[in-house]
Amino acid sequence: MSTTNWEYRVTSIAASELSTATPGATAAVAHLNAHGMQGWEAVGLTTLAGGECAILMKRELAKARASGGRV
Repeated sequence: MSTTNWEYRVTSIAASELSTATPGATAAVAHLNAHGMQGWEAVGLTTLAGGECAILMKRELAKARASGGRV
């Protein structure tokens, strides 16, 4: 039985990036998609003062090594 090892990251998105007239076309979605392309998965979020969102992300360490740790 193998154990999965995780890497974690906290990223933030400004309140101004959260809304748009076109659903799914926000800077926030582009930000999350860029992380997703590197193997990151959003697993939690909270709203900070001023409306900014802090997002907890994780990915397997094997994926982190394969991507060179870039995002």
